[in-house]
Amino acid sequence: MKKTLVQGFVDRIDSIYEKQLHKDTSLIQDVCFRIAFGLFGFVVVLFVLASIGFIAYIEINAMYFYVALLLAFAPLFYKNSHKILTFTIFVGLIFVALLMASLYYDASWDGRAYHQIGIYYLVNGWNPVYQKMAELTNLEVFLSHEIWVEHYLKFAEITAACIYKAFGFIEIGKAVNYILAFACFLYGVQVLLKLPHITMLRAFLLAFLLVFSPVVFVQINTYYIDGLLACALCMVFLGIIDLEIQPSGAKYALFVFALIATASIKLTGVAYVGFIGLAYLGYKIVCFGLKDSKSLIVSGLASAFIIALCNSNPFFTNIAEGKHPGYPLLGKNKIDIITGQQPQTFKDFTRFEKMFYSLFSKTYNGRDKTEFKVPFIKSASGGIAIDTRVAGFGHYFGGIIILCALFVLIHYKDLRVRPKVFLALALVLFSVFINPESWWARYAPQLWLVPFVLLIASYGLGGDYHKPFRSLFRILTFVFVFMSVLDTARHAYKTSARYTKHIEQIFQGHLESVYFTPKPKMERSFIIKIKERKLDVQILSDEQYQSLLQSGRVFTPIPGLLMPEGYWDMESESKE
Repeated sequence: MKKTLVQGFVDRIDSIYEKQLHKDTSLIQDVCFRIAFGLFGFVVVLFVLASIGFIAYIEINAMYFYVALLLAFAPLFYKNSHKILTFTIFVGLIFVALLMASLYYDASWDGRAYHQIGIYYLVNGWNPVYQKMAELTNLEVFLSHEIWVEHYLKFAEITAACIYKAFGFIEIGKAVNYILAFACFLYGVQVLLKLPHITMLRAFLLAFLLVFSPVVFVQINTYYIDGLLACALCMVFLGIIDLEIQPSGAKYALFVFALIATASIKLTGVAYVGFIGLAYLGYKIVCFGLKDSKSLIVSGLASAFIIALCNSNPFFTNIAEGKHPGYPLLGKNKIDIITGQQPQTFKDFTRFEKMFYSLFSKTYNGRDKTEFKVPFIKSASGGIAIDTRVAGFGHYFGGIIILCALFVLIHYKDLRVRPKVFLALALVLFSVFINPESWWARYAPQLWLVPFVLLIASYGLGGDYHKPFRSLFRILTFVFVFMSVLDTARHAYKTSARYTKHIEQIFQGHLESVYFTPKPKMERSFIIKIKERKLDVQILSDEQYQSLLQSGRVFTPIPGLLMPEGYWDMESESKE
């Protein structure tokens, strides 16, 4: 009798909890979707406005930021009974993104060497559709790496430039990294909460680890663009799941936004979008017929049109110059950017051999030979970097892939009756291997999704026979995924903080004049930061440079540059 009463009490508590959980989940789903739509839409609208503006001979201006922000409010207020809550979280996340971008300087090579140069040119009147960078003679001192700036896709640079134009501080443009990551995280929570057996805690934890991968975290405070691509691809895959659960106009709109962003960030994104979009369309037509695929076809055509229109530069400008649309990476006179960057042992390997070595070797950012290691063991000689070449998903990802393979083998019969799990895995893996250089984690960031597909699937499998292994698989995968993310985040913020402190120390010297050697070759983006602080910048001629060296005055090189080309006047410090 006593046991029955206790059991009845427990059952009653469970019943109340389940009802409350369902109610709260519905609210969270709605709020998360609206904010994710607003955040992601804000960034994509920035890109579309500026890109169409270029075609119409309109320079980037601060109004784009405010117009896009105003439009982003629409999903927050439209038929929403939780307007204040949704709006408050949205504004809070935008503020956090702007704050975090402002707190940390970009410590990356690519970010400082040419991404910031492109952003500065865009903010100062450059129209990439009709002009070459060299035509802006007033910006001649910043002219560098134009082959990459002029011919690469510019989603990241254009959106960052719009934010920079609104606030006047070049580092603040990195807020786009945080905004897309926040949008992807919230959308992930919303989608996961719709799946069976995914509780609120699981949804938040899975979504966080899914989005903030090592590629995203290590680049979030830089102008590298692979983290952005990772978030955009994640939005594409989440969009497919959401559309499979219950399609709607708003979901198709967000799916179109994700396709536009992915295909406009970098050239590999075009290939990924093409493959994923066509594969998903083929699945829909085969399984449901042409009529039921109409909405997807319309979405795909709309995406393709906007992608082509908004990327007139570089696609059509390259063609107009007699080059391949994907120049300088494709076509005649293409530039090989891989051979000199990959480890020497990869020279004669196939894409699959490169991937195998990258997954199961020590985490390493050099170009010497790779070295295998024991799975799940952190190698003392390995280290995370902004663009880690070998084992770029961290020390434990090779072991995680082994766990995933064992899970599929052991649960093959159970998974066979769930073909969508295999379809999801196939979609991810095939999209990875269409890129011959997918061994480099930042070139195929969607590989990070593989363990999450199986983790989510594991919660829906029944039967007690394999239950102990499923529990062990979840625990080990969660632990090692979390450790990979933690390792990367700790390194990323430590690197950013150290470089930021270094730069701030330079400007704490009360400098009056900063001198650069004749025709500085590398990090001209540092001059941008000097100008933002209203300091006098002098680019010396050869004669002036030699005279300066022979003057007997005391000068100190500015540290932290890619090359020692800058000097500040120590005499100006002594005057303070």
